[in-house]
Amino acid sequence: MLARPRRSLEWTGSGVRDMLLPYLLIYPGVGGLLYVNAPAATVNVITFGRDDGEND
Repeated sequence: MLARPRRSLEWTGSGVRDMLLPYLLIYPGVGGLLYVNAPAATVNVITFGRDDGEND
């Protein structure tokens, strides 16, 4: 996912959820994604985990 100047990602729990939930729903097998901010020359790795009360 590329950073957008008009719609930046808020690094709060709800901000990350609201921005990234569509990707998780479209691609249910994905374990994470890369958030690329080209102007700042940063790449953030965001991994998804399960929180269903079960331990693996």
